Amino acid sequence: MTKERSQCKDIWVYLEQEHGQLEKAGLELFTPARALADAYHEDVVAILIGGQITSAMIAHAASLGADTVIAVAGSGYGEYHTEAFADAFCILAEKYRPNSILIGASDNGRDLAPRIAARLKTGLTADCIDIRPGDEKVTRFICPAFGGNLLATIICPQRRPQMATVRAGVFRQPEENKRECTVIRETVPQKPLRTVLAGSVRKEQDGNCGLEKAKIIVAGGRGMGGAKNFELIRELAGELGGAAASSRPPADLGWISHEHMVGQTGASIMADLYIACGISGAIQHMTGVSSAKTVIAINTDPDAPIFKAADFGIVGDAVEIIPALLKELRKRKTNESEKGEFLK
Repeated sequence: MTKERSQCKDIWVYLEQEHGQLEKAGLELFTPARALADAYHEDVVAILIGGQITSAMIAHAASLGADTVIAVAGSGYGEYHTEAFADAFCILAEKYRPNSILIGASDNGRDLAPRIAARLKTGLTADCIDIRPGDEKVTRFICPAFGGNLLATIICPQRRPQMATVRAGVFRQPEENKRECTVIRETVPQKPLRTVLAGSVRKEQDGNCGLEKAKIIVAGGRGMGGAKNFELIRELAGELGGAAASSRPPADLGWISHEHMVGQTGASIMADLYIACGISGAIQHMTGVSSAKTVIAINTDPDAPIFKAADFGIVGDAVEIIPALLKELRKRKTNESEKGEFLK
């Protein structure tokens, strides 16, 4: 957009919406955006584009830390369309000249962000796992590189805006706090579009998904030995009231669907409890687990990398240990039930 960095200010957060609901990936971006804005003495600006922008959406953005909301509403924005949304976003960026733009790495976000970056002639760091303020307002974007074997720190020292996409679950959404914000409603004339959106189809996910929201997750790796043994993962997850998940190899082998993957190419989770069974702990997997509060690892290899990240570790075969855990859990539930009946 410009090489004159002094002309650019504020941290923009794009709030994607679907069917009138703001998407989680965008809401979580207020956490790194506020850290950058405070470090750079700038404001956090929420960008809303949609068929309708409600007062509830604006209030929600304000409660999470937006100092300003820029809203673009119109019948042409009722459904996401690459051309229409990229045009509107770039018109706003050229007018207001943001320092940084953060976009959630959803399907639509991954489509939109590179088009904006190309139009504004700036750089884009994809799938960040951390964002840190830097000297002279040059932000440090951290992301996996070389197949996840390294973590790279990427900067965009010359061009503005600095841009990044971030997957849901990497940052925790800030606590809501009622506050006022400035609301700017922009009217963006729509150009004739080269393509027409014929319709959209929502993909139905199978029952144990929603990993980003799950409080308890039990995940299996290649060490589970086969699809049959993955029933133990599902059984333990069910007993704990949690969700079943996996590292990438079991999904590639067809032991479980890819929607259950945790890691660089899967979900980033914020579970209160994450139990990793037969998972070695490669960096590609651990990038998706870094925000879990408590990690328990079960692995036959005492030197497996997973133990370095785990709060508690069990050296042994998960196929043998999980049945023992299930037996103990059920025993305790039975005892508690009987105690409750006795007290009645």
